[in-house]
Amino acid sequence: MKKWLSYFFYFVTTVAVTYAIQLIILFYISSMRFTAADRSPSGDIGLDAKLVFSVGFPVFYFICLTIVFFLYRSLMAQFGIELKKMLPIYINTFIALCLIVRFTHFAFD
Repeated sequence: MKKWLSYFFYFVTTVAVTYAIQLIILFYISSMRFTAADRSPSGDIGLDAKLVFSVGFPVFYFICLTIVFFLYRSLMAQFGIELKKMLPIYINTFIALCLIVRFTHFAFD
């Protein structure tokens, strides 16, 4: 029971933080596009910024999530709760892919 509760806590926290990060980055991209529309006739951000937002941030977020999971796993090991590595890595990969699709659709729209 402790093991499933630990997984549940990790996944709920990951989903909540991911939702907050997604909103912050989407608002940031929107403000950049709005500011670009005021300054130039094209009204858009550059290709390099689009790539950074659509691929760079989700990959960096995946790396951060993985590091946080390993820290969380080592903390749980001190309490005698052994967590498997693969399921959270799959979930982190799925989250990163969803963010890439979402940000790519939003940035290149």
